[in-house]
Amino acid sequence: MIENFIHDIPTKYYFGKDVIKHLDEELRKYGNKILLAYGGGSIKRIGLYQKIIDILNTGNFEYTELSGIEPNPRIESVIEGVKLCREFKCDVILRSVEDRLLIVPKQSHQVIITMVIYGKWLKDQDP
Repeated sequence: MIENFIHDIPTKYYFGKDVIKHLDEELRKYGNKILLAYGGGSIKRIGLYQKIIDILNTGNFEYTELSGIEPNPRIESVIEGVKLCREFKCDVILRSVEDRLLIVPKQSHQVIITMVIYGKWLKDQDP
C-alpha cells in the first residue's frame, strides 16, 4: 500500500514572445538526458518541434522521443513513457501540449513511475 505523502512541485511560467529561449537554461537545472514527449502533428505544424530539436542539439543534450501521446493519456502510453525513462535513464521529461511546454524533473517523474507501476501491479492481481 502507498504511504501518505505530500508532493509539492514549484511551478514557473514564461509568457510572451520568444520565451522558448529560456528552455536551455531551464532544462540544464535538471540534467542532460531528456525524454521529449508529444502528441500528434500540431507540434510539427506550428514549428515548435524543430525549435525544440535545435535547442537540444545546440545545447548537446541527449534526448529520446515518445510521440503519439493522447490529450488524456491511456495507461499504455504512460507505461511506454516509464519504460523509455528507465532505459534512457532520463533526468527530465519535456512534454509538449499543443503550443505549451512542460518540464517534469526526475524527482517528479519518479513519483509518477512509482504510482504507475503500483497501479499496474494492482490491476494485474487476481481479485
